[in-house]
Amino acid sequence: MRYLVEWELRPVPPDMAKRALALLEATEAWAEAERQAERHVGNWAKTEGGGGIAIVEAESNDALFRKLQECPYIFFMTYCVTPLTDFKLAVETAKAQLKQMAGR
Repeated sequence: MRYLVEWELRPVPPDMAKRALALLEATEAWAEAERQAERHVGNWAKTEGGGGIAIVEAESNDALFRKLQECPYIFFMTYCVTPLTDFKLAVETAKAQLKQMAGR
């Protein structure tokens, strides 16, 4: 299954800056490994600087949850997950419903 993961960054307390930097660097390596393993289709930062999005492949919602908990920077992030459906399937389904409504 494919999921859209949107994250927002939490503020980093000044006394945690060194630790947060190390976790962010570890997250950079983790995300690249996920991309190379083809579990992340892509990762993007939001231009406004407060977060980002990723398209992620996972077997299930539970598998995605476990995978996200492996992200080293997870404690400095909040995230929202949206399951994605193939666009062509969605259009075909909508067309079938509209045809039924139109009596066709």
